Amino acid sequence: MIVWAWHIHHEGWLCEPLTQPIEERIRFIQMYKQKAEVPIRLRLLKQVKGEVPPALSQIFALYEDAYVAWKQADAAAWKQVDAAAWKQADAAWEQTCDAWKQVGAAWERLDAAYMEVLPELEALHRKECLNCPWDGQTIFPKKGSN
Repeated sequence: MIVWAWHIHHEGWLCEPLTQPIEERIRFIQMYKQKAEVPIRLRLLKQVKGEVPPALSQIFALYEDAYVAWKQADAAAWKQVDAAAWKQADAAWEQTCDAWKQVGAAWERLDAAYMEVLPELEALHRKECLNCPWDGQTIFPKKGSN
């Protein structure tokens, strides 16, 4: 099951699937982000309570499958390189490139699906993320913009 969260990153997608427990992202923010940004990042980072549009979840699952296939092909290619079997490594590398192309195509479909459901997602965001400075691109809009 995909678990979605608001503002995992400060710009880009409004919400994204969690790839690790949210506590790990919190620790990362506390350790590596600019101190002045930490309070707003932590205030806005939260699990989505409502239902993310199904099309987005379905496309993301397809992307995840393609990404896993690429990781497996990539690992196989590097294993061949480590064994110095260059001819086999080259064939494995071709599989990795093909798998990467599939990941790219899946990402493009995911991004297109995201754009299609964005109005619905923004409506859910307005309900769940009160007093949010999100301007359609970032939680840190520059003064004087929009």
